Amino acid sequence: MFSVFVKQLGDYFNRRWVLADFFPSLAFWVANLFFAITVIGLDTSLRLWKSLDASLQTIVIAAALASIAFFAFLLSNFNLALVRLFEGYWEDTPLLSWLAAIKRARHQQRWQKLKTDAERLAAEVQQLEKDAGNESAQRVVKEKREQEFRLSRERFLFYPPDSSAMMPTRLGNTLRAAEMYPFERYGMDSVVLWTRLSPLLPKESGEGIDDSRTAMDFMLNVSALAGFLGIAWGVYFVFVQQWFLVIVAALALLLARLAYGNALHAARAYGEVIKTCFDLYRWKLLDALHIPHPKTSKDEPPLWEKVSEFIYRGFPLQITYDAKAETSKQKDTKD
Repeated sequence: MFSVFVKQLGDYFNRRWVLADFFPSLAFWVANLFFAITVIGLDTSLRLWKSLDASLQTIVIAAALASIAFFAFLLSNFNLALVRLFEGYWEDTPLLSWLAAIKRARHQQRWQKLKTDAERLAAEVQQLEKDAGNESAQRVVKEKREQEFRLSRERFLFYPPDSSAMMPTRLGNTLRAAEMYPFERYGMDSVVLWTRLSPLLPKESGEGIDDSRTAMDFMLNVSALAGFLGIAWGVYFVFVQQWFLVIVAALALLLARLAYGNALHAARAYGEVIKTCFDLYRWKLLDALHIPHPKTSKDEPPLWEKVSEFIYRGFPLQITYDAKAETSKQKDTKD
């Protein structure tokens, strides 16, 4: 029955919803059922279940699965809000605004330390390369170059290029780094242009984005639901002084922390896929808009700035359209 139910859900919804929303919701309510049975007692719970006839048991199971599916549907509609909460958009919440300021300052300090140490190591490497004349000195140069690479890599992957754009959480900084990458490299406003670029991506790239986003949403949902489960039942078990179950509830909090750590890895993969799409396929957007490609790298940022302002604010492009891409496409269709 359960496999048929899941298959029907997969046919009605999509794979991402089933993996990222339904299964975490199912696990959440199964865990709630486990804790409820421990409170009521296993013998009492079995006696109540056996007192129902077969048809009523089937109705109860069907109603439970339908309720879980509805809960998962609600959860999917709150995914964006949940991601923003984990990112650290807390300024509008008085109780969290002070925490956001503290955590943002810590990340800014870490960002500045990474930058300072990387620049210092790069200068040392340059000096050592001038003086390196033996195998021992070359080994020191290699070690320092590897250290500088690790520091620069951490700043590139997990922090935005400008410390003023720092977010309070590691997840927020990882996603902000991906969001600001197109503007830093090409002058592209990713928030405005991504919705225009994504329909033009090849199937493989679209699937990669969907898979990495599904993994991130799955882990964030697990983290949020496990955290709520552990806090709610943990407080109750402390109140009734059932200390063994307090430990079990604490394991849910541990799961929430581990899931958030895995969400960071998924967010990094998601961000790198987004960056890759802008690197490889931004010309497709110009072709779709019939805008000529820039001739040099210096011409690219001003062009994307004009395109972004045209889409977002309606400013005139003042660009001669290029119909070559459309003509070539029509020719290929005829052939």
